[in-house]
Amino acid sequence: MRERLEGIGRISPLSVFASVAGIGAFALGQPLLDLLGRNPEFFVARRFPSLDIFLLAVLLVLAPVLLALIVLGVRRLNRLAGGLTHLLVLAVLMAVATASVLVASGGAGWPAPVFGAAAAVAGAVLAGLYALVPVVRTGLDFLGLAPAIVAGWFLVATPAADVVFAARPDVPESVRIGDPYPVVMVVFDEFPLTSLMLGDGSLDAEHFPSFARLAADGVWYRNAVGVRQQTEEAVPAILTGREIDESTIPIAAHHPYTLFSLLSATYDVEAVETVTELCPEEVCGNVSRPVDPPGRRWSSIAGDLSVVYGHIVLPEDLSDGLPPIDFGWGGFVQAGPETEEFDIIDRFLDQVADDRRRDLTRFLSTFDGRHEEPLLRFGHFLYPHHPWDLTGDGRVHGAPRPPGRDSVGWGTDAFLVAQGWQRHLIQAQWADTMLGSVLDRLEEEEIYDEAMIVVVADHGITIRPGVEHQRTVTEETTGTIAFVPLFVKYPGDMEGPAPGTIDDDRAETTDILPTIADVVDVPIPWQTVGVSLLDAESRKARQESVMVGTSGPISIPVDTDAVDEVLAEKETWFPGGDPFALVPPGWDGLLGQAADGDDRQDVVVVVDQAEAVAGYRPGSEPIPAYLSGSVTVEAGATGDEIVAIAIDGEVVAVTRTFQPEGQSARWEAMVDPSLLDASPRAVEGWLVMGSSTNPAFAR
Repeated sequence: MRERLEGIGRISPLSVFASVAGIGAFALGQPLLDLLGRNPEFFVARRFPSLDIFLLAVLLVLAPVLLALIVLGVRRLNRLAGGLTHLLVLAVLMAVATASVLVASGGAGWPAPVFGAAAAVAGAVLAGLYALVPVVRTGLDFLGLAPAIVAGWFLVATPAADVVFAARPDVPESVRIGDPYPVVMVVFDEFPLTSLMLGDGSLDAEHFPSFARLAADGVWYRNAVGVRQQTEEAVPAILTGREIDESTIPIAAHHPYTLFSLLSATYDVEAVETVTELCPEEVCGNVSRPVDPPGRRWSSIAGDLSVVYGHIVLPEDLSDGLPPIDFGWGGFVQAGPETEEFDIIDRFLDQVADDRRRDLTRFLSTFDGRHEEPLLRFGHFLYPHHPWDLTGDGRVHGAPRPPGRDSVGWGTDAFLVAQGWQRHLIQAQWADTMLGSVLDRLEEEEIYDEAMIVVVADHGITIRPGVEHQRTVTEETTGTIAFVPLFVKYPGDMEGPAPGTIDDDRAETTDILPTIADVVDVPIPWQTVGVSLLDAESRKARQESVMVGTSGPISIPVDTDAVDEVLAEKETWFPGGDPFALVPPGWDGLLGQAADGDDRQDVVVVVDQAEAVAGYRPGSEPIPAYLSGSVTVEAGATGDEIVAIAIDGEVVAVTRTFQPEGQSARWEAMVDPSLLDASPRAVEGWLVMGSSTNPAFAR
């Protein structure tokens, strides 16, 4: 054996490189590049330049070569050790490559010891064959071509090639514009219509005053639906008015016929895009999606890919401990009997959530008063899209993933799910604040009255118990995913619907571009499936709408029964639309009561953020509006304990425990930020017994 190992240590350096690089390409480069190649939206959403994509492909397939250098270095010291190191490297790389195959073929659910043993056996077999069978060594010499083949296939034959080698779009010829009114469009993300509404179907003006302001000056299309579930298809549908081919990428080269190209000959066009790149470079000057500095974009992508890679090569027993990267704009799907969607963008947002607010600043800065032509301004904002970490005025409160989440869906504990809904509604109020800033800026620039203003969302989200996937549209989830806010303020001097109109005829997001064309009086030089919202006859003739999602096309009746069902449920959890009115069933009378009870040795209630609240400086950020902690009960926790959160002795939130373990259980709650801004405060947690009308407090 010693002689054989020394013989392996004398193999030519070229063969060492070929064997390590060949197996390494299938251990690292091929799994990741296959996934990324089939999901080019990953690069579009991150504004990753073509050169960087090329370099990433090269680095992923050549990274294992570093191991070959280590082998050669050890050989210079000792041939026996060098041969052993070479075989060990091959065994490890083969084990990793086998692990990725097992995950892709449905073996991720195997127990971790069985999974690891299978991968290790594969690695040991290859190393043994390499040491004993010359023809295997010859075969691995030829496998040295694998890095070039894997990278070449990714760069040339996968959908990602369209991003790397994106051609200049063939925009339509100049068209005549009869009434060049200013046009401003705001697209929110993951925003259900029901979030804005009260139980009786009216607009919640108290909690969404900016939407109410816009509705008073324009038209609220209360029966509007999106046509696509995924952002990378929904936004192009809005901007083109066309059916979207699922094989396309949200870039100008794939969608040359858009609102941007239609008006570019006459209008001063600026756009803020966060997921798409639909405004051609020659129109928007390559500023609609600024490119991050190299260090920032490369460090960010390295962290994200490491998490994705863990999901690719680890069994579920181990990958469950990784940060979740779920339900995606990019549609990252790992095949298997229990298909799980991966969304690297979700992980990205978790890391740079604060940065999303900068897009509003960018958008407002486009109204600088220096434009000479009529203006077209477009902004797509990633709000109220999760993570739900902001207050209504845009301050970070730091709440983590809601306890009611179950993988990519929601569990069956209705109260814990409602806590997720609560965080969404709070962040939806930030979207309202953003809209108010836009409307204020338009008035400052003295273009509000004459402008056509369109506000819409691309799709919604389902936050309801027992839902397997919160972003998949099904017949059961149309009320929260398909129905979206749609408001249009028409130019003040245009003959059209009266301000304050509520239009309950069916509208679709593909109607937006034809409506803009109708208002500014410009012919559309391509076929659209949408119709002008001013074409009442065509809209009334609709029998149903269709939203296309990951479960296929879903028919949506023209009635609003699905919305009414959600609103009835919302009213039970959030009376009057107040997100801070959430309490466990039967405890609604507890809010506002004085908290006065006994200090008991058999009960301990901990508020993790007590010091943060005590030291909080009103108006600053982060704001400890998210509170969490534990309840310890000597007799044992059940997960049904009621906890009252009191500020300066008054109950301001009521919650319930979860995850009981022994004597303790966890709890979480949100409190109104205005309570913390009023003055320095003291927060206390109390265990509540009795009833809401006759409570007994203990701590």
